[in-house]
Amino acid sequence: MIRPTAVLLGLGLLLALLGLSGCGNDKPESVPKPEPGQVLKIDSKQGRALLDSGRRVLLLDVRTVREYMLGHVVGAQIGDISDDERWNSRIAELDRDKPVMVYCRDSECSAEAARRLVDEGFKEVYDLGHPGMWDPKYLPIDKRGKS
Repeated sequence: MIRPTAVLLGLGLLLALLGLSGCGNDKPESVPKPEPGQVLKIDSKQGRALLDSGRRVLLLDVRTVREYMLGHVVGAQIGDISDDERWNSRIAELDRDKPVMVYCRDSECSAEAARRLVDEGFKEVYDLGHPGMWDPKYLPIDKRGKS
């Protein structure tokens, strides 16, 4: 004869195992590659996934140097698009086969920078838009320069 406590214990164990099998099933965010000659607009969660993918991704802040110094995404490099000479100099030294993500203070500026990168022969360009669109838990801001 099966005891009721054994049945309850067995059911509890089964439920615990089923609960554990659901843990860790959160799939990492998938970020598709843009089509050649195209820019892919992505959100902050996709941006974080791309940065954490193990690939060598360049995060490029295309605002002015002053804006960059007031606060920028952790790990971002400066690529001031408002100064053509500085922009051209900066872009000339970059690897066109390396993925690049851009952001700025408004979506128009980042879209322009992304388009220019594609026109310059960059093969994998992502547009993050502007900080107001992001979730800071995915793309934290370094504010050390802010006074």
